[in-house]
Amino acid sequence: MLMPETPSHMLTEEEIDRFWTDGVILVRGLYSQKWIDTVREGLNEICNLDDIRIFFQRSFSNLMNASKDGFEPVERTQGR
Repeated sequence: MLMPETPSHMLTEEEIDRFWTDGVILVRGLYSQKWIDTVREGLNEICNLDDIRIFFQRSFSNLMNASKDGFEPVERTQGR
């Protein structure tokens, strides 16, 4: 089993605070591209992420096209 790579630096207090405020942050350069590729390959092997990515891209595209055509959200039915 491949051991995780050590991050290039620790998150700053400001980044951590921003995460708790915004719910998400972008941290570039924390891991090497080699490590990102290794994780991506492993996840794709386990979850077949390429197919999932294509599914969500098509779903999002269909939703955007539907909203341009006056898409109305459907009300949830009781018991669901």
